[in-house]
Amino acid sequence: MTFNKNNEVTGIYVLYVVSIIMNLIPIFSIASFGILIFFVTFITNYILKFTRDKQSADYSHYAYMTKTIWIFSFFVLIGLGLSYFIGDHSIVINMMHSAQSGVMFTSDQLMSLSADYLKANMVLFGGYFIPVTLHLIYRMAKGSYKSYKGQAITNLKSWI
Repeated sequence: MTFNKNNEVTGIYVLYVVSIIMNLIPIFSIASFGILIFFVTFITNYILKFTRDKQSADYSHYAYMTKTIWIFSFFVLIGLGLSYFIGDHSIVINMMHSAQSGVMFTSDQLMSLSADYLKANMVLFGGYFIPVTLHLIYRMAKGSYKSYKGQAITNLKSWI
């Protein structure tokens, strides 16, 4: 099953990739806008998926993107559970106690504390969340490439 290069499908892939990149930028306003783009793209993806014939190449791409997001969400949920139970949260706990005592943190202090938290949990974040994010990026790049080349996704059951 092949189709002509589809700008609509490719555009959805591009929006997903842009939102992922924006969420990796440690600036609150950019990451927040990235989350908004992601959710709007996800809803649009679902709407477009249900408006296509299940035998069409467009449907294969929309179904592939949907599955990719659900796989990513599943692994992130597992990672959040792991983070809760095995992560070092002493920095956050101390920060919360300070805030309850009336201490106000500047933006620079919050960025510094965030960096310290990431350093304290580097094995968890680097060993779990980076591979999960790379898997998401790989699947989106693979789908984008196939869409750009005018090819359908042939194995929708695959997790890779």
